[in-house]
Amino acid sequence: MDQRINMLLCFTLGKSAKVTHGMLKEVYKDESISSKNVYEWFKRFREGRTSLKKPGTHKENAHLILRLYGSHSQIIAP
Repeated sequence: MDQRINMLLCFTLGKSAKVTHGMLKEVYKDESISSKNVYEWFKRFREGRTSLKKPGTHKENAHLILRLYGSHSQIIAP
């Protein structure tokens, strides 16, 4: 989460994804997020998606759907 917060800060300050990745590598060393992921987060930020939560995975989404419908087993997908 810390790296995502720092990426959003850098994005807000007008830093590029490349510069931001360099800064993250300097601070977090081998634990830093990959360059590819920095560019993906910057793309999200440019699209106005500034939530710092990780995007949901297929399994997480399936779990949410099951929770939503609960015992409504009569619901059949088309």
